[in-house]
Amino acid sequence: MLRNTIRSKLALLLAFVAIAVCAPLSCASSTRLDRSKAADLIRRSSQFTQPYAIIIRHQKDSRQLDPISPSETKEQGQARAVEEYFNASPYRGVLRELGLMTASATYVKTTMYGEREGPSLYNLDVRLTEKGEQLWHDLNMPVDPATLPLALRELVQITGITGGDEKSRRATIEFSWKWLPTLAGRAMTRGTPEFERLPERLKKQFNEEGVSVFNIGAHPPLELGGTQRSVATFVLYDDGWRLEPLPFESRPLNPLN
Repeated sequence: MLRNTIRSKLALLLAFVAIAVCAPLSCASSTRLDRSKAADLIRRSSQFTQPYAIIIRHQKDSRQLDPISPSETKEQGQARAVEEYFNASPYRGVLRELGLMTASATYVKTTMYGEREGPSLYNLDVRLTEKGEQLWHDLNMPVDPATLPLALRELVQITGITGGDEKSRRATIEFSWKWLPTLAGRAMTRGTPEFERLPERLKKQFNEEGVSVFNIGAHPPLELGGTQRSVATFVLYDDGWRLEPLPFESRPLNPLN
């Protein structure tokens, strides 16, 4: 009986000692921003997880076509409206070539100048295909029917920390990251197998003046195989460290109508 009592008191004493030793360590751990915690907060931030996307649907998609022949039927005009819609942008052409988007046209009206026929108006119904929607599913994101993901950021490593303790209550984190292109993004990036498999007519369009392929230009959205460096700022609040807005633009690529 006495031995059991001694054992109980000893166990209780050890528990108190463990609490006394661990409590300061736990406190220090919660107020100290280390590389692992910073990386986790960056990866989970809405700005970092926002994919780079291309707009495929606007509030109203339509085309006006000049007449090419008095004998052109409405069905032929609708087919021509779809072809001109895709041919107007190499980005759209790539997405159709990959089977990621589709479009159909509906005749609306023809402007008449007396007895002379003017341009005809066609409304377009632009949609993602099942294969296009799958790109969103592959990223574990809800499908946005108006856009298509081209790439997602991947954190490479935390390269430096300044501050990050309770005394400073602020931290500056330097980190590197890179783009992970989707099927659509790879097909729009020069040098990839997906780009090289495109029809020559599409690759030729990307060489025209004013059309940017992702890994060229002054400020390319995507850089094939390259890493980029950014800086994040953290502030310590009563509930822990919070990440300030990251210096990323989330503006999507918007092909001209």
